[in-house]
Amino acid sequence: MFTVGDVIDEKYVVLDKIGEGGFGAVFHVSDGHGDEFALKICVDTAPEQRRRFAREVRVMARIDHHNVVKVVGSNVDHDPPYFVMPLAVGSVSAELVWMSHDEEAAIAAIKAIAYGVQAIHAIGATHRDIKPLNALRLTDGSLAVSDLGLAKFNDRDTTILTRTTGNLGTFAYAAPEQFQPGGTRDADARTDVYQLGKTLYELLTGELPHMMDFKKVDPGLVHIIQRATRHDAADRYQSVQEFLDAIKNYELTKNPDAHPTAAFDKLLGDATSLLEQKNQYDPAALIRMVTVMLRHVDDAKLVIERFERIPENLISVLASDHPAEAETLVRAYRDAVDAAMGRYSFEHAEIVATKMRLVFNAAATTALKVLSIETTLAAAVALNRWAAMEVFDSMLMAVMSSADAVAVADMLTARIGDYRVVADRVAGGKLHAAIRRIRAIATGESDESELSHIARRE
Repeated sequence: MFTVGDVIDEKYVVLDKIGEGGFGAVFHVSDGHGDEFALKICVDTAPEQRRRFAREVRVMARIDHHNVVKVVGSNVDHDPPYFVMPLAVGSVSAELVWMSHDEEAAIAAIKAIAYGVQAIHAIGATHRDIKPLNALRLTDGSLAVSDLGLAKFNDRDTTILTRTTGNLGTFAYAAPEQFQPGGTRDADARTDVYQLGKTLYELLTGELPHMMDFKKVDPGLVHIIQRATRHDAADRYQSVQEFLDAIKNYELTKNPDAHPTAAFDKLLGDATSLLEQKNQYDPAALIRMVTVMLRHVDDAKLVIERFERIPENLISVLASDHPAEAETLVRAYRDAVDAAMGRYSFEHAEIVATKMRLVFNAAATTALKVLSIETTLAAAVALNRWAAMEVFDSMLMAVMSSADAVAVADMLTARIGDYRVVADRVAGGKLHAAIRRIRAIATGESDESELSHIARRE
């Protein structure tokens, strides 16, 4: 290990040690001409780690982007191998104390990090270890993604460096696939998107994203984080650009010069017109409309009014083609129905039921089906409307698959108080077995002691 005054490779004089971790150490060095840099060495002598270090240098050397740390010199054949990069004043993790109280700064940071990751993807590589600690604040104030030691070239890194059973990355940020056989090797842009979502949460809250408490995050950003960190990679944003677009949509809703109602009206009008005239829709505009709606999620009556203005064909498109956004939106509508439906005329339950039947019929996910049934139940019971109850009955009888039935049964268990009101309207023989059991409990046909473990929502 080097000490102050040592000369590395007859070029760099060690001025100080910056830090050490993992398989490397970083030193503050001078090149003898008045220029100062950070020099990283590989301290592990294992051949695999030396090869990984050399790959980090290759990846970084191919990228020329201000949001990725640059390699200004290297010698991977030196003992120990090293590369030289610009000096940094610290990492973003050191800024969390104040950044978590400054949403604008947090969003600026995640955008800079995302742009850097996007540049890594542009050369055909994946980072696989994105976190605040691996984003450096350079001396000019900019942010740059660093520590590409776990990065891989997508088209050719299939050696021991990306073992199929190896787990790479940091636990709190690692995507689910990184814990699966082949997940480390097959990690792609969506793995990095997952880690960007976890990083965004930490920037906003100052807390490690092991267990995310979304009550501490603005509702518009909650949707973005949840979409980015979906368990199934196919349900996440499919690229960093999609993630960035969602962030920019959120920023537009925060613009003090923008009128939220006017923005929603225009987006809704444009989407409706395009669908009616050309049977087409703009996915980005539709998703932005959802984002605008979520800015006022605490205003139950406004959420109900706006959701019910969405034309039937657009609701179906959302449910079938954009289930992640639809789930967030219908969940907000359900909460609004729970909070305010009792103040509406009893006929309004039919409006809710009609909208939810559209969602149910077009739903691409089990979660959407459950939400549509639950929201119909809530409105039907709150307003004691038989027509809405009939819609609920028909939806319940239409649940056929075991996966859907188990999820619906869980929901009915949680809302056993509401379900008791309508449970005897449909004979048990017309329901899936999983739902039939909850019906028996709700109607008193089963032993009441079973209710002891049922979460009530009355």
